[in-house]
This record gives sequence, C-alpha cells and structure tokens, in this order.
Amino acid sequence: MTLGPHPSRPRPAPRFQVDADKPEYVWQQVFDHLVQRIEAGQFERRLPNREVLAAEYGVSLHSVARAVRALAERGLVVTLRGKGTYLT
Repeated sequence: MTLGPHPSRPRPAPRFQVDADKPEYVWQQVFDHLVQRIEAGQFERRLPNREVLAAEYGVSLHSVARAVRALAERGLVVTLRGKGTYLT
C-alpha cells in the first residue's frame, strides 16, 4: 500500500496585508507595521515568534527575520536566542 503526501491544511488568511506592488520591500512594510503596533501597546513584553508573525502578515520567515533585525538595530527590541524577542 502506497501512501500519498499528507494533505496540507489550508493556511488561515493573513490578519495584516502587505502590498507587494509598493516600492518598499516587504520586510520594510512588516517593520513599519510592527513599529505602529509596538507604539500602540499591542505587545506587552515580547513579540510573537517569527512563525506566528509570518502567518499574520502572510510573508516568509526571511521577511519577518529582516524586519525584527531592523527593530533590534533601532533599539526597539532585543532578541535572545532560544528565548524570544523582547521589547526594550
């Protein structure tokens, strides 16, 4: 008996939309929106993990990682390997 590939679950629709037609990079749009969310107090102590953010924005992990790196470069967050990304 041969088993076929496991049927993938449908991905939920992104909660936040990025516009691939804008001149800004996708990671820049994610960064800008995360800054707005941080300033609005949507996060208490830390950001959701990168997989959650990628699903929320409907973008790749690479785009989220670049956005989070930019947040760290601006001093808005600090990332502790294996622990998470915390607001400063």
